Amino acid sequence: MHLPTLASRSLALAALGVLGVLGCDPTREPVDDAQEARGGLLFDLTEEELVQIHATYLAEEDLELTRARLTVPFDCSLYDDFCDEVGAEAAEAITGETIDLARVGAPIEEIQALLDARIEEAVGELDPEALEAEIAFRGSSSLVYHTQGDFRLGVRNGITTPSVGDRRAWTQATTWQYVDQFPYLWYLADATQICVDAGTNSQTYHFNGQELQLESINPANACVAGDNALEISTWHDRLSSSGNAWYDITVHGRATASLNGLNFSKTAPTYVETY
Repeated sequence: MHLPTLASRSLALAALGVLGVLGCDPTREPVDDAQEARGGLLFDLTEEELVQIHATYLAEEDLELTRARLTVPFDCSLYDDFCDEVGAEAAEAITGETIDLARVGAPIEEIQALLDARIEEAVGELDPEALEAEIAFRGSSSLVYHTQGDFRLGVRNGITTPSVGDRRAWTQATTWQYVDQFPYLWYLADATQICVDAGTNSQTYHFNGQELQLESINPANACVAGDNALEISTWHDRLSSSGNAWYDITVHGRATASLNGLNFSKTAPTYVETY
């Protein structure tokens, strides 16, 4: 998993996600002498807690990159566009809340639920007009599963509308295992391979009963080995209704996986947003 945003192409479940899930480039420009010197760890973390959080949730990420993300002062440049989406102050606060859960070993599902709720809340406060217009930052279909015994594949389609820039349609797949001991929960489990077939995703213009397809994007099937999540996206022009004209984006997608010697396949419900 990665720190705030669901995906290093995987979902990396944004919770510790802002950190790694945002899939940020670990290379940075040298800090100018005039800039604030970086100091200790954020959120009153100890070195031992940092190492434990890294090992439990972010082992696929270099430890020094995790340390950089959690070093004072909070550096938005290490979190991709997370600060643009929710605001710098909220980005730091949300990251701190996910770290508080991680330091006590909370299940990734609990961390992800917190992250989703706090992002929705922060975006609503940042952009109340969009909230009133019912434009969701991240909307999705229901999560559907193919289950065999104690293992399953989950898949859903959705659309992310950041504060600025193009909209992102996505198909997300995750693999899980049920652990038959307290607490009795489904946990993310690494698959031999996960594949996502996203699209064809389209954007259509509507006016006076007429329809015109403006975009039709069908990326190639993509796979990842030895991971528990994969999210594939298509990008769409940010257009908005005016008068009798409106636009909709339609998202299709399916996923397959190999897990514990079993083969899984599931198509996500078609998802549509109107703008």
